[in-house]
Amino acid sequence: MEAPDRTGILARIARALAKSGINVEGFVADASGIQIVSHQGDLAASIVRSLGCRCGVTYVQEIRLPDQPGALAELCERLANAGVNLPTAFGAGTGGTARVYLSVSDVRRAGPIIASYAQPASPAPSSSGA
Repeated sequence: MEAPDRTGILARIARALAKSGINVEGFVADASGIQIVSHQGDLAASIVRSLGCRCGVTYVQEIRLPDQPGALAELCERLANAGVNLPTAFGAGTGGTARVYLSVSDVRRAGPIIASYAQPASPAPSSSGA
């Protein structure tokens, strides 16, 4: 989104989203604008627009990688070798896991590659009665 480079603009956006019950799962803010990750992208965009900012919605895939040298390179090389462009890419690594967000030019080609990075689901907690 395009937001004015003013003191407090990120605070205003974050507060407006919070008041609407929208969870910000990730963000990047720099001189080129602000990117927000939320499962409620369309609603978030509407709220941001109401603050006078220009924005759009880009759907991204979240991929969890090991937080180690070469993990991002391997993923990007595999996608490039499959002819997949990455118009949007950002992420961060903490605690042994990197969360990478990508929009892809060809979902059909990227799908199997992205799926190969899927983490096994944790078993649901169980309880037993006496």
